[in-house]
Amino acid sequence: MHYTYSTFKKTLFVSVLATASLLSVANTASAEGTVALKAGTLGGGIEYVHSLSPKFAIGIGFNGFSIDDTIEESDITYDADLDMQNFSLVGDYHPFSNGFRLSAGVYNNGNEFALSAKPTENNEFEINGNSYSTDDTVESLDGLISFKSLAPYVGIGWGHKPMSGKGWGFDADLGVLFQGSPEASLTVVCVDPESTICSELQDDVDAEEVSLKEDSEEFDVYPVISLGVSYTF
Repeated sequence: MHYTYSTFKKTLFVSVLATASLLSVANTASAEGTVALKAGTLGGGIEYVHSLSPKFAIGIGFNGFSIDDTIEESDITYDADLDMQNFSLVGDYHPFSNGFRLSAGVYNNGNEFALSAKPTENNEFEINGNSYSTDDTVESLDGLISFKSLAPYVGIGWGHKPMSGKGWGFDADLGVLFQGSPEASLTVVCVDPESTICSELQDDVDAEEVSLKEDSEEFDVYPVISLGVSYTF
């Protein structure tokens, strides 16, 4: 995984600094803070939202989950590890006198797919229409699909109305995360790198890599749906 502890510290520092700057303009005597626990298409998460005025609020949050699955892509079966980690900095605008909000912000995007190809029952890989044996040709075939580190977000939601008092509440969001075109790579290890068949293998892997990237384009816009509970203090 490429989402390192160093990246975490930098992201947290930037988020806190940006939030602190905005909070400095708020009236601290009447300001409110809301903590929400959520679950949805980005996994489980926690968010802190600070009221700036009766119509505006800003929040920082974290969402994440990891799941293992088996997928098939171009006749190749992969063990896939989906790892999602996202830090968010989102501003909310409440145009009406209720909990409805318009939201926009940015996510630090740590979403990625790690892939490990599985051979067939005949101990072969079918790569770009050609068969290669695990006995004398292919040692391993691994892949990675990742996205740009920053992803804009827009959406609508329902939650606590700023400056409206303490207590429990319901929280919901519906939006989209613009992840952009993904980066896709395949790495093959050949038993005998100097052999002619290994050169042919690499050409086929390069072709499969192009196909993998094209099929991954469907994730450039990711739906964000979440439900949760909140408490305002």
